[in-house]
This record gives sequence, structure tokens and C-alpha cells, in this order.
Amino acid sequence: MIPIVLALETSTPQGIIALGLSDGQILCSGPEISRQHACTLVPAIQKLLDTAGLKLDQVEAIAVGLGPGSFTGLRVGLTVAKTLSYATGARLIGLPSLEVIACNLRNPLKRPVVVADAQRGEWYVARYQQAGPEPTGRPIATRPLSIEPVQRVIETLDPDEVLLGPSIDRLRSRAELPAGVAVCEPGRDYPEAEPLVRLARVALLAGVFENPMSLEPIYVRKSAAEEKADQAVPETQPPGR
Repeated sequence: MIPIVLALETSTPQGIIALGLSDGQILCSGPEISRQHACTLVPAIQKLLDTAGLKLDQVEAIAVGLGPGSFTGLRVGLTVAKTLSYATGARLIGLPSLEVIACNLRNPLKRPVVVADAQRGEWYVARYQQAGPEPTGRPIATRPLSIEPVQRVIETLDPDEVLLGPSIDRLRSRAELPAGVAVCEPGRDYPEAEPLVRLARVALLAGVFENPMSLEPIYVRKSAAEEKADQAVPETQPPGR
């Protein structure tokens, strides 16, 4: 029987909840939780379970997007996922958010380069090659996750690489997409329900689980607020000074 999986992704303003059922069907909830994850996430989960006629304790695994992305969104999603996993005993699975987005590129001859806003004229950049001609496995990272200047990423793209991700959606909306840059089709720049559930089940079947007490998001760097706070802390002086 196919395991029932609840997957949460709150690293972007377009948050999504996906519920993979034992018959292979996938239910999802998205637009109504955008930009208000803290207020709407738990009620949206309950509504999705009610739609499926399920109780929370029937869920076998809870997956959560780990970012990088919105600091607040990541903390909210991770806290909810860890709490539900601890309370129910469901397996906890952490999924890199940019890897989930990489699955949206369906052309097996192209390599996805997933980018998200890192502020300061930089992007979080994750480069992958696809696992094969069929979208059944995990994308394979070809380089470590990095933070790079936007212009350098654009200028150094290989001919078989395609840009996608929340930052590309933002360039589209502002009509600032550079000419000649290969990008994924519109509407595929955010995490989607099918790869969320599929990657969670791949991890579940492989026995790759997380400890609810220790799982942390992928931050890459501190938030601007945290860096500002660090700079404001006075240097500790030795006793007697």
C-alpha cells in the first residue's frame, strides 16, 4: 500500500500543503496560505485532512521544505512539521526546497539551475542534473548550494542549463528577464504538490528520516536582522576592565 504523506512547503510566499493518499491521489492546498503561514497553516492542514476523510494519526510521514527561503516561513513550517511528527509518531522528512523546484523542469535533456532571492543583489543557487528521462527519482546536485551575484549566474549559464525558481518569477513579473536566458515555462517556479509527495516517499522508502528534536532549516547565511543584532553586541571585556 502507498504510504500516506503530508508535505508542507513554506519557504516562499506561495506556500503549499500536499496530502498524498494511499490510492495515489494527491490533494493540495496553496493560495489561501500564501504570506500568512503562521495564521493559516494549521487550519489548512485540518481542512485538507477533513476533505480526504482522514485523521492526523493516519498520516505515516510528514515532509517539510527546508529552504533556503523566507526565514519566517521556514521557521513556521518546520515548527508545525516537527510538532506534528513528535505528537503522532509519523516519520519526519526534510526536503531541500530548491530540489523540489528542480523537479518542475520536465525536459530530461536540460539541467535545472534553481535560484531564490538571497538579497543584496545575490541569489541562492542550486545546480542539478536530472535523474533520468522519467520524473521518478531525485535530481542530482552537481555543485554545493551557493550564494552568487545575480549577474554572474546569468552570464555563466551553460547552453543546456535552464533557470527556474522564485527569483525568475519575480523577474518575469517586473519585465526584467534578460533576453536570451533559458528559463522554465511560466508557472513552474515554486514548489509543487506532486514532487513534494514523490520525494517524500522516495526518502521514506529509503529509510531516510529526521529527528524532530534536531532538524534545522537550510539558512546558508544569517538573516539581515540577525547580522545586525550580532554587530550591535559589544565586545566582551575581561574582568576588571
